[in-house]
Amino acid sequence: MTSIFRFSLINTVLVIFRKSRRLCQNIISESSHTMAVPGNFPEDLIEEILLKLPIKSLIRFSEVCKSWNSLIKSPNFIYTQLNHTIQSNNQNDSHLLLLEGLLSSTKIFLLHPAHNPTFDVDKKLTEPSAINTTAVSFSLKNFSVVGTCNGLVCLANYIHGVAVIWNPIVRKYVILPSCSVRSLSGFVRFAFGYVSRTNDYKVLKTVVCDQKPSHVEVWSLARGSWMSLDAAIIPPDFKPRDYSYLRYPFVNGALHWVGLRHGVIMTFDMSTELFGEIMMPEVVTRDAENKFISKYRESLALLCKSNENSIHIWVMKEYGSADSWIQLSTLPQGSWTRPLCFTESCDELVLQRDGVGLQSVDLKSKTVNKLPVNIYLYSMNSYTESLVLLGDSNAVSY
Repeated sequence: MTSIFRFSLINTVLVIFRKSRRLCQNIISESSHTMAVPGNFPEDLIEEILLKLPIKSLIRFSEVCKSWNSLIKSPNFIYTQLNHTIQSNNQNDSHLLLLEGLLSSTKIFLLHPAHNPTFDVDKKLTEPSAINTTAVSFSLKNFSVVGTCNGLVCLANYIHGVAVIWNPIVRKYVILPSCSVRSLSGFVRFAFGYVSRTNDYKVLKTVVCDQKPSHVEVWSLARGSWMSLDAAIIPPDFKPRDYSYLRYPFVNGALHWVGLRHGVIMTFDMSTELFGEIMMPEVVTRDAENKFISKYRESLALLCKSNENSIHIWVMKEYGSADSWIQLSTLPQGSWTRPLCFTESCDELVLQRDGVGLQSVDLKSKTVNKLPVNIYLYSMNSYTESLVLLGDSNAVSY
């Protein structure tokens, strides 16, 4: 089969696939009468075609026949499809995930900047409504977003110390089992990341107790259980701050947060499960309450809010090297409360306005745009659709 014919055939089949599910079934059941793909078509070509389809189409086509169901739900296909989406920078599968309101009245939305330049809310996500555990009923009003990664959303109920891994696109979730230790006098914090080497997703849970060392456990999706870290490897000053809106950005395979000591960013490598440190630029002020860690493209970013309400943005060009910090931009004084995240293009920074609503600031022109999202925004995360959890037998469908 020549490459030109193969390319033409793939495009033809893609057009047919997108018309209706019935036609897809006809491809299998009436191969002798179709002009498309016969039932004995090479599996590698079928896979190549499927990899070019949107996530929702793949979910629908997984019901066409057993062979497609097995293929689409296989770990290898899910992994390959995710990498295909990331490498192709497919804007159709890229969104911003918004968590609206306080914990007593929470809604989660997807925002599609590429299709909605005015930042109108695309849709409210269909949330799990009948998810119960012995500890807490899984209602979104009790949960906040810990983080997002490869189509998964990690939610946490900090009151009960419960976490959930959720893929809203494939409508499946995993409730993490209870940990061995719970905080009676302190608080609990979660963080979420991914180990590319083993294709595994992990949750870091820290139980911070008054006058006692922090207790740290790591949950692995592949393992399906928690594992306590040896107290000897936990830094003595490892005490996450008691702010549930703070995020622990996942960059270069590690989680990051502002340390208690001046000028220190603490890290946790999700693969080795070891703590580390990165030094901030020397000129950064001592006001830790006004420092925010973020992700800028694939680099670590440090945002410092001054007393005059301007924001200095630093980016680490070479990960781990304190000498590689550069000051990317300084945004002028404005009426904002805190930075939320960079846009997909990283040309703008989205900030929470004083009161209710959002605004974006262009990093080059410094132009401020008020965004027509008039909600109290608790958090904002980048989100890419994926099939992760679709074939996981331990995940619950709803």
